[in-house]
Amino acid sequence: IVNRTIGNLFANATIAKGLTFRSEFGMDQLNQNEDRYAGRLTARNEGVPNGSGRSSSDQILNINTNNFLRYVTALGDNHDLDVVGGTSYQKWQIISTSASAEEFPSDSYKKLNAGASKTAATSSASDWTLLSYFARANYKFKNRFLLSLSGRYDGSSRFSKHWGFFPAASAGWIVSDESFLQNSKWLNFLKLKASYGLTGNSEIGDYASFGLYSPNAYGGLGGQVPSQLANPDLKWEATAEINTGVDF
Repeated sequence: IVNRTIGNLFANATIAKGLTFRSEFGMDQLNQNEDRYAGRLTARNEGVPNGSGRSSSDQILNINTNNFLRYVTALGDNHDLDVVGGTSYQKWQIISTSASAEEFPSDSYKKLNAGASKTAATSSASDWTLLSYFARANYKFKNRFLLSLSGRYDGSSRFSKHWGFFPAASAGWIVSDESFLQNSKWLNFLKLKASYGLTGNSEIGDYASFGLYSPNAYGGLGGQVPSQLANPDLKWEATAEINTGVDF
């Protein structure tokens, strides 16, 4: 049984000529419950002749918000500028519980309260957050020469060194708009382009940089054991990429 709510809100405001502000908020909320019963005749019940059942639930909440300014202007007849700057925030969390039981009186009973032996019960929770600042500027000269510069400053809760900076730049030349090709009969569009940039990756496990302990019961008594060494040097993965191309 899944109940899920996905929603987005946004607002735009014009502050001055060419200057606008946009604010966005999004949410994805998931509540999922699963019940499973394996009767006496199922193969998975070898060694458990009287049926087994399991029940689990997951609650997941993912929220994000973006807020940014955009300025668009023309400087004379030959220059066009489009600048964007803003911030982004995202938080994701999950809470999970599960339980199982065996030795049911008959296959007519399928809920865990009917199992004579309660075999397991677990619960867990995890979360991560991401905070980013970003900017981008697009410049066009005489509608032929194109330049774009951008940068992101991202902070993730998954790393010891939370922050990483990821710049990018690209340039283009629409050659077909030059005077020596405008009257061409065999070519109506030609563009040369090149770009370079860094891309960040934070897709690792939650709490991967921390020194952690885990519960470990012994002899009916609660206890704990070391389960992960701290990594104070854990940081963003960065991938550098160069692209060149021709559109025609």
